Parts: sequence; C-alpha cells; structure tokens
Amino acid sequence: MKHQFCVYDACSLHALQGTVVLAGKAYLDNIINHVNVMEVPDIENWVQANEFLMTTGYMYKDSPRQFADLIPKLKERGVAALGIKTKRFLDSIPDSIIACAEENGLPLLLLPEQTAFSLVIRECMEEILLNEKGRQGVFLKNLLLGRFPSEQEIYANAEQIGFDFPVNRLYTLLLVVEHEDHVMYEKEAIYQTLKSFFYQNGHTCHHIIHENHIVIILSYLPTRRFQSSPSLEKLAEENGITLCCYTTDLPVTALSSEYECVVKMAKAAEYNSIQIPLLRFESLGLYSILPDISGSLFHYYCREKYLLPLETYDAEHGSQLKKTLETYLQCACNMKESAAALYIHYNTICYRIAQIQELLQIDFHDMNQLCTLYLAFLFQESNM
Repeated sequence: MKHQFCVYDACSLHALQGTVVLAGKAYLDNIINHVNVMEVPDIENWVQANEFLMTTGYMYKDSPRQFADLIPKLKERGVAALGIKTKRFLDSIPDSIIACAEENGLPLLLLPEQTAFSLVIRECMEEILLNEKGRQGVFLKNLLLGRFPSEQEIYANAEQIGFDFPVNRLYTLLLVVEHEDHVMYEKEAIYQTLKSFFYQNGHTCHHIIHENHIVIILSYLPTRRFQSSPSLEKLAEENGITLCCYTTDLPVTALSSEYECVVKMAKAAEYNSIQIPLLRFESLGLYSILPDISGSLFHYYCREKYLLPLETYDAEHGSQLKKTLETYLQCACNMKESAAALYIHYNTICYRIAQIQELLQIDFHDMNQLCTLYLAFLFQESNM
C-alpha cells in the first residue's frame, strides 16, 4: 500500500518546486490530511491536526517574537508543517523562528516567492484524496476477504484511516456482473450511476473493483432496509448489468462470507450467460453448480454417454432426437406438452422417446438418470 501523504511528498510537488526546509528535517514524515492558508492573528485557534499551513506572515511582519511564540502552539495542535512565503511582507525568516521550529520539531518550509497557494492546495488535495482512496480500497478488500478478526478491529481500522464507516448499521453486498467488457473508467461510471440511486434511497454506498468485478457495499439504518424495486432493475437493465445479491440486512462481520457467496453467483451468471437485472441465489437452481463441475469427469461423461450418440444418430438419419429429448426434459417429461412445443403429433413424440430410450439405454422412470440428462443439456447451454 502506498504510504500516507506527508511533508516530504509535499515538498516534491510541482507547485512547491524550490522549497527549502529550514527546520524540522527529522519530521518530514508528518502526515498531511489538510491544507490551509491563514492570515489572521489568532491562527492557532483555527488550525487542525495533520494540516499543512501556509502563510505570508503578514500578521506578524512587525512582531517576530509573537511569530516565534506561535510555533509551539501550532505544534501542540498537531500541525504537520508550516510554510512561509517571503518577500511580500517578510524579507526573510528570522533566526529566532527557525530555532523555535527546530526546538519544537515542527517542519518549517521556506516557500518560493512565486508560490501560488491555490495550486499548492489543489495538488496537495489531489494527492491526499488519491491516497485516501487507496487506503479505503485496501480496507474494503481486507474486509471482504475476512482479514479483520472482530467487529472492533473493523471499526478501529476504519477510524485509523479516517474512513466514514458508521457503527450500528445493516449491510447488503451487491456484485456487478457486466454483460460487456468495460474499461476502468466505464466501470466507475456504472458505479456512480448506481451510487446516485442508492443515496436517493437512504443508503450509504462504498465500492471496490476486485478481480475485475464492481463490489458494492450498502450500509443503512434498520429503518431503511434494502429492497429490490422495479426502478433498480430498470437501472441495471439500462446499464447492461446483473446485480448479484445473496442475503440482505447483514451485520458487518458477515460481509466476508457474503462476498464468497456473491462471487460464486457471479461465476454461475457468467458461465450460463444469465442476463437478468437482479439475481438472487434461489433463481439459479442447478445453474449454480455448473461452474464447479465444468470440465470434470462427470461433465465429459454426460456428453459422451448422452449427447454424442444423439448427435451422431441425428446426423446419420436426419432425425431430431436430441432436440426432442431436450424439449421433453424442459416440459417436465410431459408427452402432450412436448408434442405441442415441437408442433408434432402425440404419437410421434411417443415414438421418438421410445427410440431415445433404446438408443441411450436409459429409464425415464429413474430420477437419477433424468437429472443426469438434464444436466447434460445445461452444460450444453453454457457453451463451455
């Protein structure tokens, strides 16, 4: 993980080229989370911890002693560094201020005369936000992979990186299956669309892109529980995605096991080319196990034992036994419905089924053989 943005990093920014460290060189690893410009006499009352403070020194131009007295107050408030731009109000920084900064362990930076505070703020905040996003991404990844031993550890780690992850919430995990390949910025656009929807429904929304999937963590008060809606399904359909959801209204400690479940659902959806807006596990049925047994001995047994003989017979005789069997299974072994689906006479379907039984040496009254036949055709549908 990238280290947190610190004073040393700030000195390397384009907007601060030419900066000279006058004091506090041993403390350049002070973390910067905020950037500010202050030109008021009671500046110590407004600063924050981990703040990079910049000034022209205007308020102390005639009283260097008061300026020196400010240094320990800034250190006490947890200021990360003080940057002073001279030449406009201060010709130089007095030795007393430099000595006081060194004594208090506060990095004191002499900023170049051409320094534009607005550019420094922009570049620093870009780095801070990028670093914050990286830390949050690592936290969410560790959360999903179950690397926190307790609920207390989860919230302690969130607080440590300044991540807004409130306690006493319920959670729902959604994994996005995209029907087309999208590059990273397209994935982010999809997430932002969903995020707007969830916010409007009272849900706090966090996400991570892990193993090329967008994983969304919704948190909410018990009074605003997650519910599917036609609007959400329409939004998913418009964006060409499927939202996999296993369980709702979870405690935070259940998110790692939930993640394992939605990943398996995503694999099943992709394997079977399922394209429905909101996918629940109960909708998968036997489709849920196909990715796990694809390529197995059972898979090849199904093909060689049942499908290949039918395909060979149809090719040699111009018949439709394979299509007949597939339809028969889809119609729950109902002769009348199968005949109607195939637009053939009832006697014809009876004759074909008898042919299939003889050719494959199977018993349609044996549920084990029927299930095996059905799975053989599911493998075929998956195109794997």
